[in-house]
Amino acid sequence: MSKKKNYWFIEPLDSRTNKIIVGYLEQVGSTDMLEIYVRDEIEPIKAFYIQYHQIVYLRGCIEDYNLKFRVIFSHNMDGPFWVSDLWKIKKPRLEKRKVEEGLKNIKKKKDSK
Repeated sequence: MSKKKNYWFIEPLDSRTNKIIVGYLEQVGSTDMLEIYVRDEIEPIKAFYIQYHQIVYLRGCIEDYNLKFRVIFSHNMDGPFWVSDLWKIKKPRLEKRKVEEGLKNIKKKKDSK
């Protein structure tokens, strides 16, 4: 039995993320944008075809650049397409940093009184 191949797509969720992703994909030589229908969604989306290792790289940049995107995959270039739960965006480092900054601000206010 042969292993299924996954085809990966990334959908930027805001214009800033779109600009960063386009810039990155231009550097690596691939800016193929496709209009695809994601399963259980009515409207088509515009997403970039992307390699798995490129998703891994962009996932590592989420907090540094405040990227907002979702990852779509399929076992066939013709679909069906699904949103990947594996790549749901969570920002624990960013949340931790915000809490730490908040605590520092509270401490500064107490110290200044």
